[in-house]
Amino acid sequence: MSLMPRPLRDQMFLALDTETTGRPTSAGGLIEIAAVRFRGSGEVLGTFSQLIRPRHSVSPFATKVHGLRTADLKDQPRIEQVMPLFGAFLEVDEPIVLAHNAGFDLSYLSVAFQASGMDMPRLPVYCTLDIARKLMPESPGYKLGVIGDTLGLPQGILHRALADCVLLKDVFVHWVNVFSGFDTVDELETGYRKWAFGIRKRKVRSRRRRGAGAGEPIAVGDDQPEEAAGSLDAAEA
Repeated sequence: MSLMPRPLRDQMFLALDTETTGRPTSAGGLIEIAAVRFRGSGEVLGTFSQLIRPRHSVSPFATKVHGLRTADLKDQPRIEQVMPLFGAFLEVDEPIVLAHNAGFDLSYLSVAFQASGMDMPRLPVYCTLDIARKLMPESPGYKLGVIGDTLGLPQGILHRALADCVLLKDVFVHWVNVFSGFDTVDELETGYRKWAFGIRKRKVRSRRRRGAGAGEPIAVGDDQPEEAAGSLDAAEA
């Protein structure tokens, strides 16, 4: 007797997003983590949002993207205080995790979990950037905000983690409701690449070692996985 396929509408998902200092991947590079837990039907079951005090300053380049400055974070908790709380929220009901340009977020989160002495979550992670390219080949672009505009979805303050999580949730629910062949967990698992926490990262290389001038921002893509390399305002934005 075969089991009935699991509808995406009934599946638990968790949309996550991060904001960073704009400098190479490190445990101190995260400045904001957010997540929204929801069913594929669109029902929201919980949210997580936390600013973080980094170990080094936020680059001017990154501030132009998300609006956060080093001074805005001076009273926030350190990453070691935040990761246990986020890890507990992440694993409730063992959701399928969604992130837009997943390699970017996972590269920072993996280092942060390790630095906090925590095991990597054993959860499947799907990159909605990959999914969007397959489901929406005629889209004028694949930044999250562009996808939201294309679908006519309301948007909050883009490049802030919780607002981007809400938009990501709305985009995914729209796909579930509209696109044929995107109805069950089996179709998601067989049709789209699965990521994982603890991904192997490229060796971190400072631009300064390659002759960049003092004070020049370091491209985030220098230490991302091969598949995710790009600047902070690239496709994940």
